[in-house]
Amino acid sequence: MSDEQQSAKVRGMELYNQFKAISALPDLKHAAEGGDAEAQYYLGEAIRTNDKYMTAEAVSSYEAAALQGDIYSMIRLAGEKNDLCVVMKNCSKTRREPGEWGKMASDTASDRAAEGSAEAMYLKYRVTGDDKWLEKSAENGYVFSQYFLGIMYRQGHGHFLLPSRRAEAIEGLMKASAEGGYPKAMLEYGAILAEKNDYQGFRYWNKKAAEA
Repeated sequence: MSDEQQSAKVRGMELYNQFKAISALPDLKHAAEGGDAEAQYYLGEAIRTNDKYMTAEAVSSYEAAALQGDIYSMIRLAGEKNDLCVVMKNCSKTRREPGEWGKMASDTASDRAAEGSAEAMYLKYRVTGDDKWLEKSAENGYVFSQYFLGIMYRQGHGHFLLPSRRAEAIEGLMKASAEGGYPKAMLEYGAILAEKNDYQGFRYWNKKAAEA
């Protein structure tokens, strides 16, 4: 991928994450043409978001990324049991069934998790729904998993002998995620500090979140 395409990828991803999927398309297409798997995944997301369903173009982009090992694309393809080509009965002969993508996602995530990837542990949770993978991911420092597990504990998931233990676990997860740079966790941790009358900490983390 050229420097120009790398710059286009960064712009496109920023626009997409600002909920400007239509504006992101030209840059993401340019970057995806360079063969970058992450750009291909985001292109698929932008197309699917704009068109409100899984088009053949979106599938093609996800497939290109998945075949380069992008697990997020594999998971997306695994979840599309009734994409447009199935409805229209014009799927290509090379189309893989959702179950095949699901197995590929699980196997790839397992391999990378075994190598110590905390993000892969989270993706293994996405594939299996087994909370132990989310916990492992959080323990290994993946900031989104730390935040998400904290939210789940707040909603009553997990087993704690005392409410104080649950509160301590939530605070620890939000603190770790905030210190790791996750903006939503910064806001959550700031709110926890405010409840403990630590308003200096509250202001600090809200400022950090605004700057993120």
